[in-house]
Amino acid sequence: MMILKKRFMAGLFLFSLLLTACEDGAKSNSQNGQTISNPPDNQGEEEKINSEEEEKEIDTSPAQNQHKNSGIKVPAYKHLERPDDFYTQMEPNLLQPVSLKETYKAYQSIDRETQNVVQEDLTDLGFSDIQKLDHSSDQLNENELSLLYYVLTKTKNKQLQDWFDIKDKEGIIYSGLFEYSHGAVQVQQASEPETHESLFENYVQVEDPASAGSPFFFISYLVRDGRVYQVHDPATNSTENIFPFPYGIAPTRMILPYHVQKGSAWEQEVSIDGETYSMTSEITDKKDDEIRVSSFINGIEGYPNNRYEEEYVIKKGIGVSYHYHTKQPDNMGNDFEFEYTHEQPVQIQ
Repeated sequence: MMILKKRFMAGLFLFSLLLTACEDGAKSNSQNGQTISNPPDNQGEEEKINSEEEEKEIDTSPAQNQHKNSGIKVPAYKHLERPDDFYTQMEPNLLQPVSLKETYKAYQSIDRETQNVVQEDLTDLGFSDIQKLDHSSDQLNENELSLLYYVLTKTKNKQLQDWFDIKDKEGIIYSGLFEYSHGAVQVQQASEPETHESLFENYVQVEDPASAGSPFFFISYLVRDGRVYQVHDPATNSTENIFPFPYGIAPTRMILPYHVQKGSAWEQEVSIDGETYSMTSEITDKKDDEIRVSSFINGIEGYPNNRYEEEYVIKKGIGVSYHYHTKQPDNMGNDFEFEYTHEQPVQIQ
C-alpha cells in the first residue's frame, strides 16, 4: 500500500512539472510576438474594402479618364455683324454649322502644320489630353468636340481671309466676252477679332464700248462658320439691266465649303429668275495658292440638254480669278470665260 502511494505522489509531481513548463512556454511565445490567434470576424471585410480603395487610386483605364476635359469652358462663338456702311446689306442663304463629328473629320483631313496650330490653341484653352485627337471622335466628350469646333473654325476663317483680301492692290483687271473687261477693287472690309469671320466688298466696273459710261456693281465675300459665301445685291447695281454674269448664273451662294480639299462636294439651293434650283459643286483640284471648283444644275431650260455647267478658280490674294459657264440663252451660242489678266488701278465713280 505504501508503494502505491509513493508511485501516485511521484506521478502527481511529474504532471505538475509538465504543466508549469507549458505555461512558461506560452508566456515566452506571447512576449516574442508569435502568438497565433484566429482573426476577428470582420477583418476579411476590412481588407476587401481597403483593397478596393487602393484599386480606385491607381485605376488608369479609359472609363476613369474619359471626362478628364469635361470641365473645360467653350468660348461663345461670335459672328461678324455686317457694318451699316457697307453697300451690300443682303444676306446669303446661310447653312447650319457643320456637326461636331464632321468637325472631327475635318480636323483629321487638314495638314500637319494646321493641326499643330489647332493643338496649341486647344491647350491654351484647357484641353489637357491632346493625344485623344489621334483616336476616333467617340473618345471625345461633347465639351471637347465643341472646343475643337470653336478652334478649328476660327483657324479656317483666318486662313480663308488670305484668299479674298486684295486690299493691297489698287485694282485687278479681268477679260472676257471679246471686247468686255471688268476692273475690280476692294473698297471695304470688316473682321471679327476673336473668330476671324470676315467680309470683303469689291467694286466691279464694266468696260463696255457699246455702253455709255461704265456700269458697275458690288460683289461681297463673307467668311462665316469656316465657309465662304459670294453675295451680289441687285440694289447696288448702277443700272437696272446689268447682271454680274462673270460670277455665274447664281452669283449669291456658297463658293467654298468647310472641307476645302480635293473631292469635297456639296449641294445647295440657288435662286435664278425667281425659280429655285439645286446646284451641285465639287472641288476638283486644290493647290497651295489655287482652288478649282466645278458645278452644274440639271433641269434648267435654255441650256444644252437643259444642263448648266460652270467652273471657277479661286486664287489666293485675288479671289475668283477665272470663271467659265455654258452659254446664256441670248449669248450668240458662245460659252463664257472670264479671267484675271493683270493688276491695274481702278477708278471708282
